[in-house]
Amino acid sequence: MIKIDYLINERKAKNITQYELAKVLGYKERNGYWRIEKGYTRLTLEDFFIICQKLDLEPSKAISEIERSNRNDIRK
Repeated sequence: MIKIDYLINERKAKNITQYELAKVLGYKERNGYWRIEKGYTRLTLEDFFIICQKLDLEPSKAISEIERSNRNDIRK
């Protein structure tokens, strides 16, 4: 499972709620996005780009940060 802590931290830093991202992604309730953050639902590429847009992130930087974070977890 790929951890998306970078996206979670950026969301929190920008005071964007899980509910707001759930709505942008087309979910009716916060639970839809919460499941992505917890790893119960896979993050699709389309949703990744939507999240990056909402969080005002450059997708390539987000991918690099996520990859770096996951690589560090493997080394532990």
